[in-house]
Amino acid sequence: LNIALIAYYFGSKEGLFKAILEERFPVIRERLEIIKEEKISNWEKLNKTIDVYVEKLFEQVLFSKIVFRELSMSQRQEQNELILHYIYPNTLIIKSFFLNGIENKEFRKVDIELTITSIFSIIIQWINVSALTERLIDVSKREDLYNAENKLRLKNYLKDLMFRHLKIEN
Repeated sequence: LNIALIAYYFGSKEGLFKAILEERFPVIRERLEIIKEEKISNWEKLNKTIDVYVEKLFEQVLFSKIVFRELSMSQRQEQNELILHYIYPNTLIIKSFFLNGIENKEFRKVDIELTITSIFSIIIQWINVSALTERLIDVSKREDLYNAENKLRLKNYLKDLMFRHLKIEN
């Protein structure tokens, strides 16, 4: 990749990064907005949200790794703010599903912010693939973590986790 071309078209590496974010993040927001407007239960909205995030992050593993690593570094505050500019509004939509679910008595009262953090933490751990995760999942090749079987496994686990966490005991 020619650095001069990046500078010419995007101004800098940061400009290229911003252009990529602007291209990729609105897709998830659009999907969440559609889910938000659907006349379905908050359980279904939450399940669809999990599907959207796992699908998108598995489609864009390398991009996801870059984004989450950037967020974990405190040295580049501008980059963090740029990423948060795109991610945070999505979390507000997701938070509305929890608030509505609690208000409608579909979900029990929980710490919503930590629940959302838990969902993202599990996905981020899977995407960032520590050596421990690879061994726990028992894959021989790293790319096997992102196959259809494991994608379904992660979706089902998160949905089950949320069901057990949110269901109202009678």
